[in-house]
Amino acid sequence: MSAQMVPAAETARPLAAVGEAGSLLAVIARAAADPAVDVEKMERLMQMHRDELARQAAIILIILLIIITFFIFIIFIFDISLRFMISSSSSSSSSYSPISSLI
Repeated sequence: MSAQMVPAAETARPLAAVGEAGSLLAVIARAAADPAVDVEKMERLMQMHRDELARQAAIILIILLIIITFFIFIIFIFDISLRFMISSSSSSSSSYSPISSLI
């Protein structure tokens, strides 16, 4: 058996795109190759796609704002409880120093 050398240009294939963007790119490439494609319909589809991406971005922004608000709330509660513990420990004899002495 003899191995036959094949030029790299013949074996090279475009990388498969992953996800929705890749499928959209494939649809556009097929539409560009087809002379019977309805350009107005493609423009409407592209606008629908842009609207969907904008909606998804808005949802992600809202989720991130909720997460940030949650962490700010946790930090605020922790700060209040820490101040309460420091003020109550200063009234009793405690071996702990207040956090203000560490800063």
